Amino acid sequence: MSYTSEAASNLLNIFAAPAAAFRNLRERPMIFLPLLVMFVVWVCWWFWYFNAVDFAWMKAQLVAQETAKVAPEQREATGQAISAMRPGAFIFLSTASVGVIQIGISLLLAVYLLIVGAVFDDKYRFKHWFSLAVWSLMPALVTVLAMAVNFVVGGTNQVAPDKLNPLTLNNLFFHVGSESNFKGLADGLDLTIIWSWVLLVIGYQLWTGRSWVSSAVVVLSPVAIIYGAWIAWALFK
Repeated sequence: MSYTSEAASNLLNIFAAPAAAFRNLRERPMIFLPLLVMFVVWVCWWFWYFNAVDFAWMKAQLVAQETAKVAPEQREATGQAISAMRPGAFIFLSTASVGVIQIGISLLLAVYLLIVGAVFDDKYRFKHWFSLAVWSLMPALVTVLAMAVNFVVGGTNQVAPDKLNPLTLNNLFFHVGSESNFKGLADGLDLTIIWSWVLLVIGYQLWTGRSWVSSAVVVLSPVAIIYGAWIAWALFK
């Protein structure tokens, strides 16, 4: 099987049969394809959205949100900076932020699993763990699809960026406003992220042969620490 066909098979299986995908990746870890797919999909999505949304309305919403977060003496400059931005700037910044976050998380997770693997004498190298982390992020493609559907069926082009994703815990359950310290946490956590965590546990368990409980503890410990710290910050800020 060629690299392209095998990569395409993994892309399908990561959703339909993740165990099969991870078995293939264990023998032949792949990194380039999922990163390329994610980059292209996000660029296309943000290009469409920022050219289809009521741009003047959207910027007014962002100005109101962002100026409320800064000191009074900074509000005018913040508002002017946002008002001066064009669609291309928003496309670049939105795509870059997603890319930096996803690649950064994957790199950190790969380093963490490499260290854990050294403790347990696992045979896998950094490329394997980075591949596992990157492929486990593929449910983010469902996020893009959900945002596109939400935007299209909404019947209006006045949909703010933080209202695009119908799968966030905030839009599904909590509905906290911008004045809440928990808004970033509730907006930043959605069902596809939880899906990605499940995939990580599946892949780690399959590769190491450890119990499901042990695999979940190893994989999700950093998640628990990060989100626990985030919750503590929101509570005591």
